[in-house]
Amino acid sequence: MRKGVGRRLENLRVVRLEAAKRFEAGTGTGQIAAELRLSDRSARRWRAAWRRVVLRRWCPRGRCRWSLND
Repeated sequence: MRKGVGRRLENLRVVRLEAAKRFEAGTGTGQIAAELRLSDRSARRWRAAWRRVVLRRWCPRGRCRWSLND
């Protein structure tokens, strides 16, 4: 591994965890992107991935008939 790559990956992990906390709190994607210095596209992708994980935990076999947008 190149020098510094591990540190950058750790920093990215910390930022993603902070974004997940803010998603859970209901903060808007644009606001999260601005505060965490991300692109809007990255913030939207991370929110979509976070939603998939949350739905998987609530509905492990896909049996739920509702979504997070309800």
